[in-house]
Amino acid sequence: MQTSGVAGSEAARSALLRIDAGADHLVLTVQGPLDEGMGRLLHEALLVSDEVLPGSRVVVDMGDVGPVTTEGLRALVACSKLAAEADLDLRFRFGRSER
Repeated sequence: MQTSGVAGSEAARSALLRIDAGADHLVLTVQGPLDEGMGRLLHEALLVSDEVLPGSRVVVDMGDVGPVTTEGLRALVACSKLAAEADLDLRFRFGRSER
């Protein structure tokens, strides 16, 4: 399954959130700016993953993220709190992906 999200700011128009689902895990790949809009999309994706695959592993691939705003960092903290409350195995992957 794949989805993309575009937030309201000009920089976010190139933002993409790709969701790849496995039998017991999700990989959320963020490309472009990590701002408030993308943070909301990540949070919503975690809410849905808890409904669809409770207790699953969720990997957020941040390899192609940039720039990052303060609001985007706050959203990652909120996602971590949500994952802890929902008993999701949330992991963040950083570093540039190879192409």
